Amino acid sequence: LHLTDIADQELLTLSGGEKQRVALAVVLAMDSDIILLDEPFASVDPTARLALLADLKKLQVEQHKTIIISDHDLSGYEKLVDYLYALDTKTGTLSQQPLTKLDNLPVITPFYGVPHPTGHLSFNQLTLTVGQQRTLLAESSFTLPSAQIGLLSGANGIGKSTLFKALGHQIK
Repeated sequence: LHLTDIADQELLTLSGGEKQRVALAVVLAMDSDIILLDEPFASVDPTARLALLADLKKLQVEQHKTIIISDHDLSGYEKLVDYLYALDTKTGTLSQQPLTKLDNLPVITPFYGVPHPTGHLSFNQLTLTVGQQRTLLAESSFTLPSAQIGLLSGANGIGKSTLFKALGHQIK
């Protein structure tokens, strides 16, 4: 699962996505014939998500594992899954769906940009480190405009959740 780069880090310093990858590794180490995964990619960036999906397909093909994944995001599954099911909450039924429902899904492109407006949420020249090992931000400045919605995007393990935790300690 490509965990060697984080093998020596303390668990508390891992990002949400990295913790999710470690949890998946623990499930795989249990060597069960059937693997049930509930929203396993919720904290994983798109690149890591596709890599993990490829790893799961490899497990299915090479080790004959039965894998069922619950996920609200259907992207990336079109060439990997053998069956698609849908739960209808109105009728309380589970039904098999055609795999063609996975074709031509919209691709979401991440936005990379830094706004410079005025607002109530801002920081100037902020440096944020995790333990003594990693610097997540170095003298960064940011302002979210008042009465707006901002989307923080970035790769798995880059520190999005850690930044939110740090900001949460400062906002009163």
